[in-house]
Amino acid sequence: MPTGFQQIRRDEEEEEPAGNGITPTLILSVFAAVLGSLQFGYNLGVINAPQKIIEQSYNATWMERQDTEHPIPIDPGTLTTLWSLSVAIFSIGGMISSFLVGVISEWLGR
Repeated sequence: MPTGFQQIRRDEEEEEPAGNGITPTLILSVFAAVLGSLQFGYNLGVINAPQKIIEQSYNATWMERQDTEHPIPIDPGTLTTLWSLSVAIFSIGGMISSFLVGVISEWLGR
């Protein structure tokens, strides 16, 4: 055995100490994980509610920028891609801001 290390051997006759495996820290961790998932799903549902209105806005902006007499609307596949990116940016923004919030709060103070 290398120097500084100690082998821990457990006798098969030893019994586990009796105790409750559910601790307040475990309960808090599970509660935070469940509520975090619930909040993420709720926010995705909230952002999907105005989907048609936002897609119409994308289409109107696209057609407005064309300098033709009869503008062509966005291809449905492209419109779906734009909407998918909009929803993904919402999640990516949450991840980035979670890393920056500590720095910003320290910079601005309490």
